Amino acid sequence: MEIKQIFARGGFMLKKMFLTTFSMVLLISIFPLKYVQADTLETTQLTNEKRITSKDEVLSYAKKNNLPLEYDGKEIAEIIINTDNEALTQANKLDEDSITIEPRIGDICQKLYPYEGYNTNRIAWSTSGVGPGTISNTVSKETSSEIFGDFKWKFEVVEATVGFKLGQKQTCTSSYSVTLNSGESARVVGYFRYKGYFVKYYTFGGLIDQGTYEVGRPIGIDFIVYR
Repeated sequence: MEIKQIFARGGFMLKKMFLTTFSMVLLISIFPLKYVQADTLETTQLTNEKRITSKDEVLSYAKKNNLPLEYDGKEIAEIIINTDNEALTQANKLDEDSITIEPRIGDICQKLYPYEGYNTNRIAWSTSGVGPGTISNTVSKETSSEIFGDFKWKFEVVEATVGFKLGQKQTCTSSYSVTLNSGESARVVGYFRYKGYFVKYYTFGGLIDQGTYEVGRPIGIDFIVYR
């Protein structure tokens, strides 16, 4: 009699365990487990820096971009290219929603190909130093998108073509650090770098070619080192 009760009790326990396990499996199938991944911190670099120090590469880059080869009697020795990521993001955006254009009979602007370059008539920063030591700084300067050259026609026609406003303000932040040996001197000159397009402008329904122009937004301040 006792043995039958033990087996009966054991069978009841096994049945209860089976029902409990079955219920858990059923719940998991209905409400699957979700794995929550912890948040990860992302660090954003404000600027991307590239240095050109090889004499041949420096001269090649300077000539290609019409940078002065001499300054204050010193020769160009190094180029520090700084791209402000925030300014670059803004330069890659189109402002089509904010651009309105009135019909201009006979005015035509044609977008040719991408442009990236400098306005060497506008110096963003200039300093000098004598070694031994290091001259360095972080520079924040404001400038605006613009069309280069002696342009006399309709800005809004150009704006509708390139997709952004001319005269729009933008602050660029860039850094430099130059190490000087004992008795060595250097001049550091900063120029705004622009990104945009080459455009060709026509009047009188395209009959008269009024020239090709560079149109750009500022994306950083590059520093030219003269030693």
